[in-house]
Amino acid sequence: MTTQAFHKLLPDGIPYIPYILAEKNPDTMYDGVCVDENAKRMRYFIVTVIPDTVYPFNCSYPLIHMMWTFSLHCWEICRATLAACTKDMQIKITNDPVPPILNNAVIEWVSLYLGREPYRGISQLSEQWLNREEFDGYEFDVHLYKIREMEKNDLLTRLIGAYDAAFAQGAEKGE
Repeated sequence: MTTQAFHKLLPDGIPYIPYILAEKNPDTMYDGVCVDENAKRMRYFIVTVIPDTVYPFNCSYPLIHMMWTFSLHCWEICRATLAACTKDMQIKITNDPVPPILNNAVIEWVSLYLGREPYRGISQLSEQWLNREEFDGYEFDVHLYKIREMEKNDLLTRLIGAYDAAFAQGAEKGE
């Protein structure tokens, strides 16, 4: 459900393939809208498959990734707030987590580069900053893994095989 909602937030023509994996704490009641500890909140994992991409997409990926992560975060807060409203709960905003805590998901991410050509893009938002000496230190790393360059195991071999089957040589270039 979350992946479908997420895809509706993304603009058409995005050259990346994002998936959302949701993890719910087993201690949290089904359909619970609040939790008593911050660690019991749900988690969403954005897993993005990056195919061979060309300039400027490969040099703009961190900004695109950051914007869709913020979009998902806003969607998730809205979803959790609406769920709380159906249970007659009022949402309060605070700097520190004070129980009960709205069970909106914590968002984490990983980017898997599966393209056949070596990755020539950037992997941190700070690399896009025009005046890097003025950058405030917030890197926003997209947690990029160059799968074809990693030591192979069964999972990585199957991942590469699935990518190669889905994206036949030349198909991503419109041939």
